[in-house]
Amino acid sequence: MQNNPGNTIMYKVTTDTFVRFFVVVAGVALLWVLRDIVMAILVSVVLASAISPIAITLKRYYLPKPFTVFTILAGIVALFVAIFILLVPLLYTEFAAFSKSFYVFQRDAINYISTYTGNKQLVSDFVRDWSLEDIQNSATGILTAGSGAISSTVGSVTYFLFQTVFIFVLTFYLAVLDKGVERFLRIVTPKKSEDYVIDLWGRSQKKIVAWAKGQFILAMIIGVSVYIGLRIIGLENAFLFALLAAVGEIIPIVGMMIATVPAVLVALLSGGAPFAITVGVFYLLVTQFENHILAPLIVNRVVGIPSVIVIISFVIGATLAGFWGVLLAVPIAATIMEFVGDIEHTKKAQIENIAG
Repeated sequence: MQNNPGNTIMYKVTTDTFVRFFVVVAGVALLWVLRDIVMAILVSVVLASAISPIAITLKRYYLPKPFTVFTILAGIVALFVAIFILLVPLLYTEFAAFSKSFYVFQRDAINYISTYTGNKQLVSDFVRDWSLEDIQNSATGILTAGSGAISSTVGSVTYFLFQTVFIFVLTFYLAVLDKGVERFLRIVTPKKSEDYVIDLWGRSQKKIVAWAKGQFILAMIIGVSVYIGLRIIGLENAFLFALLAAVGEIIPIVGMMIATVPAVLVALLSGGAPFAITVGVFYLLVTQFENHILAPLIVNRVVGIPSVIVIISFVIGATLAGFWGVLLAVPIAATIMEFVGDIEHTKKAQIENIAG
């Protein structure tokens, strides 16, 4: 920037400025193109940072670090596989039983709806127009019409599985290597910023570990609450649904919503609409309590992040990167808060030096 005699401010743009500008733009564009890979790497770094302290602690008890890390990752996979193996046969059995007693269900539905409409004949005529074959044909038609969407969903699930395998493999190596995350950060960080980035991540890692503990506590509370509630309501397989709800806490905000569907569906097939509504209302109450009170309170108390920041970070993470974005929301928010705190501390020190 230069001042001419007429007090007009003139800006001088050099070739070096142009080069830096285009390098930054190209770098941002490259990160956008490779955003899925970048997201997978970030998730791996966060998981490795959460698992490494556990492995280091257990190493004192003569448990090899690779064994501990592998056991934790394998346990996560085994948990999801176990839920799938237990849940699918249960749904199949309930659907089979439902098809055999469909007309009993139809009669109960007529009586139940009639109590609210006051016109049993109208409800009866409408409900009886639907037979079990009609429902099956309608479902087949929907599946046929949505074959393209189903194909796309299958492709998305396949890609998600490959991405998950990549994340688990990278997490294993980062957690097993001595200071694996630190080594990785030194590789991707400019030389002059290495020490600061390592120090920043060291402080952030403490918050990430605390966040992992908070998620575990939250999952335990939700799991126990759902189990007790479903036992009182009388829904069978309460332990399975409680386990599903606990695992659903890995996906904040929407995790309980996903866990609600199988429970309500089984309640509908086994006990009819009133029973399904009761189960649905129970899950709704648990979800509201978890989303607006329990989760923000625990994360705020354990991690030290304000509840408003937690909720905003979840929404931003889900919007930008879906499942993985939600998973990374709190760790990234913790790191940003540490970074902002460093900036404020630096400015305060500069002001004090000037005043002194």
